[in-house]
Amino acid sequence: MASRAKQILVSAEPNELKVAVLVDGRLCEIYVDRMGRRPLAGIIYKG
Repeated sequence: MASRAKQILVSAEPNELKVAVLVDGRLCEIYVDRMGRRPLAGIIYKG
C-alpha cells in the first residue's frame, strides 16, 4: 500500500480561522470558524 502525502494548512485571522486538509495535493476537508457564528464543519483530528 502506497503512502499518501497529507498536509494541514491553517489561516488564522483575528475574527476567522480556516483549516484545510490536503491529501496528495487535493482538498479533502475544510473547516471555517468565524467569531460569533456557527462553524461550517466539524472538528478536524490529525491521525
